[in-house]
Amino acid sequence: MTDSKTSPPPPVNDPVNDPLNVPVNDPITDAVDEPPNPPPQVEHILIVEPSQIKTSGQFIGPSKEQIQKGLDCQRIRITPNGQIELGKNWHAIHPHNFDNLNKVLTRTVNRFGPFQGSLTTLFDTADNPICQGSNHKSIDVHRQISETIIGYSECVLCDDIIVLPLHDNQQNLETILDRIDEVPWTEKRKLAVWHGQLSGYMSHTKLHAPHMTQLPREKIVKLSEQRPELLSASFSKVPWDAFFQFRYIVAVSGNSYSGLLKEALWSNSCVLRQDSHAGEWYERFMEPWVHYVPVEFDLSDLFEKIEWAISHDDECRKIAENGHTFAFENFREESVDAYIFQTINNHIPG
Repeated sequence: MTDSKTSPPPPVNDPVNDPLNVPVNDPITDAVDEPPNPPPQVEHILIVEPSQIKTSGQFIGPSKEQIQKGLDCQRIRITPNGQIELGKNWHAIHPHNFDNLNKVLTRTVNRFGPFQGSLTTLFDTADNPICQGSNHKSIDVHRQISETIIGYSECVLCDDIIVLPLHDNQQNLETILDRIDEVPWTEKRKLAVWHGQLSGYMSHTKLHAPHMTQLPREKIVKLSEQRPELLSASFSKVPWDAFFQFRYIVAVSGNSYSGLLKEALWSNSCVLRQDSHAGEWYERFMEPWVHYVPVEFDLSDLFEKIEWAISHDDECRKIAENGHTFAFENFREESVDAYIFQTINNHIPG
């Protein structure tokens, strides 16, 4: 796999000569020619093992002011050997994601060796990403920054995010491959399915579809009430074995990406994927009509796509096979580590 973003991040604009303690909620500014910043001051760095910090009681919850400002980010440095270095004035939000970052970096370096150099960047622990954005009206101003960040989802409104598999539901992807869909294609019901939790942000939904008055997950449940012969959808938690009974699985975004897309690809069912505003690290490598059937963000063509799938059985079966192969090739631990290794190296300043 290759990463399409190969340009290194811009130099950090740090007026106090401490690159790990720059505020992260500054508004975006136009790029200007400035002299390069001095090297990071190592004496202001703490070398951290996140799991040790959690047990030592140094992790404290965010303050009310930090929550109001949307400070889900921490400035970090990743060393060539995969260690995480944190600034002395750091605060811990979503500390388990530091553990996850530590795990994947350690595993990657153990497999492929050290990175090409150190990378100083921001680490966004939220699932609705802080990011660069060329249009201030397109994302919350307080969640805009002017540099590249590491996060576990990317957004179509963001200019540059280093997307890594860091969320809890992205860990141990190989366990997905242990789930075997034993239901033959011909025995699967010719019905589309979605079950899950109600989640999402109406403000984000309206950025992509101003006419929408419901969250996508609200809408798909309402649609199932209109055409139950085409779609089964509800706010409920069902085992994955139940999904295998259906020929078509719909992937619908929540707070950011669709969490069930990984399992849906690995199943032997055909994926109908909503054109989401956010995605996980692997989604940039997927192709519509090859690995999934595309559906509009507002779900306005969902019935049309389900009817197409029913009337194009051979094509859908092939799409299901392609999705299954894609999951096998990309969710193996070695493939994930190769992606992480290349992605980090691509963003290290040359």
